[in-house]
Amino acid sequence: MFRRFSPQFGVRHAVSVAWLALSLCLPVDIQAQTVAQREEKIKAALIFKLIKFVDWPAEIMPGKLPIQVCALGDTPVGRLLAEIDGKHVRDRTAQFHSVDGLSANDLRGCHVLYVLAGSREIAASCRRPCAEKGC
Repeated sequence: MFRRFSPQFGVRHAVSVAWLALSLCLPVDIQAQTVAQREEKIKAALIFKLIKFVDWPAEIMPGKLPIQVCALGDTPVGRLLAEIDGKHVRDRTAQFHSVDGLSANDLRGCHVLYVLAGSREIAASCRRPCAEKGC
């Protein structure tokens, strides 16, 4: 009435079940990672596109000086922004710089600064000194 299974069948069955479980979990993780990467690409592209619509005051950017785009720390969006280095923005060229801190020296020359969401409180503290010193 009952058929006897060999030990090899049990191992194969367990491996098959484990493989199926893993394959069911994998697409969700890969999809989530893809969504995060897509979001980072959109953020970097949006920053680059918005720069095109800014009218820079002549006293801030005389002549055809390049637009300095900076990112605080090593972030995925910052690494994507590094790809805009050398691209044309209206009648100027974009240059990318990664900054490690928020001192006036670190931010000198930055026209655009990308700050990761968790660092916004820190960045808010640099606004007043930066505005007073003319970063």
